[in-house]
Amino acid sequence: MASVQLNCRVPEALAARVRAEAARRRQTVGALVSEALEALLAADSKPIASDSEMADRFADLESRVRSLEAGITRKDEQQPPKGEAQAPGMVSGALTTSELAAATGTNRAGWVNWAQGKDQGAVRAHKTAGRWRLMGKAPTDAGGPARLMWRKA
Repeated sequence: MASVQLNCRVPEALAARVRAEAARRRQTVGALVSEALEALLAADSKPIASDSEMADRFADLESRVRSLEAGITRKDEQQPPKGEAQAPGMVSGALTTSELAAATGTNRAGWVNWAQGKDQGAVRAHKTAGRWRLMGKAPTDAGGPARLMWRKA
């Protein structure tokens, strides 16, 4: 492969760090800089749409905007203040994460990880399981800690 020499001015402190890193890796400065430029350009070329989390967030935002535009506030979707556990009656018909995973053939951990940091009412648009609304946490009949509850969106 043919190569081209590029010249640029960098601060002395940066040049010293680059030389030290090249020595640590037992590479030439040119090889280290070439790898760094390849990594930089590869990171910028990734399309946003391929990131499934970004697609889920976008679908959630679209859903919220449509609801706001339509002025829809259904009684069953009203949520208690953030952080409060819902009473079992408030999530009747909702599924626990384990039940949802079993019903849709998906991984329970994926639903739990997605729900971390999300507010009640957030909607996950799963590519195979469809759209599900996070109803918050509620105690189950079996006792134990409150469980994440989901309802088809």
